[in-house]
Amino acid sequence: EYEENSFLLTSEEREVQALNMAMETIERMSGNIHLQVGRKLQIRTSQILSEITDGEYQDVQMDAASHMTVTTGNGVEALECLSRGTLELRHSSASTLELIYFAMRMAAGELLCQEESLPVILDDIFGMYEEEDLEAVLGWMYKEKKQVIISTCSKREMELLDREGIPYGKQIIS
Repeated sequence: EYEENSFLLTSEEREVQALNMAMETIERMSGNIHLQVGRKLQIRTSQILSEITDGEYQDVQMDAASHMTVTTGNGVEALECLSRGTLELRHSSASTLELIYFAMRMAAGELLCQEESLPVILDDIFGMYEEEDLEAVLGWMYKEKKQVIISTCSKREMELLDREGIPYGKQIIS
C-alpha cells in the first residue's frame, strides 16, 4: 500500500508517510490487545470480587479511560462514589475499595503469569480491611493454593489463620 502511493512523493515525505502508517498500525494492534486483555482482566476481577464478597459485588466494569464501576444489589456504583461511603452493604467503603483493588491485582497477576504461579507478596495491605473481609481474602488465597508472603506489623492475620485452620509458616523479625 505504501509503495503504490509513494511514487510522487519526495524521500522525506515517503519516510514521514511510512512512519505515520507504522504508527497507525501499532495503535490499531495495541487497541486490539487492550480490548482482549482488558476484557479478561475485567472478567477475572469480577469473579474474584464476587467470590470474596459472597456475591455482594458481582461485576466490575472498566472503560478505556480506566473509569470503574461495580454492580451491587443496589445497582451500579462508580468507584469514586465508593470512596465517599455511599454503599450501605456489610463492607465499609474503604474496605470495599481495598477488596476491588485486591481482586484486580490478583486477576492481573494470573493473566500475566498464566503458566507459572508466582508467589503473592503483600506488604501490610490489610489495615483497612474489616475482619470478615480479611477472612474472605485469606480463605480465597488458601483455596486458590496461592503461595503468599505477608509482611505486617499486626498479629491479626496470624490469629485469623489460626482460627480458620489455614496452615502457615511465620518469621518474626524485630
